[in-house]
Amino acid sequence: MLHLLLQGPSQKRKPLIKPNFVRLDALVARYYPTVYNFASRLVDEPWEAALLTHAAFLSVRKQAWRPRDETALIRILLKTVAGQVLQQLEASSAAQKRRPRWELA
Repeated sequence: MLHLLLQGPSQKRKPLIKPNFVRLDALVARYYPTVYNFASRLVDEPWEAALLTHAAFLSVRKQAWRPRDETALIRILLKTVAGQVLQQLEASSAAQKRRPRWELA
């Protein structure tokens, strides 16, 4: 507390949270329902839609996060969800191709 008093009125304090992550938190709060709704239309299970949505926001955060146009960020989020669903579909269809179509009785 004493340190704050010694700084003087002309010095500004550093914010505790980086502004870019504050903006990312605002983006999550604003667009999470939309991205979740999109993901839930692509998959059957609600928990899977929640995981896809979470992974999409993590991918945006892992990218070199810098302030961009919100439309570009939403496009990245939706492309990430769609790409993950396509990967899952490709993996499941490849697994079905490996299984024999006939069974021994």
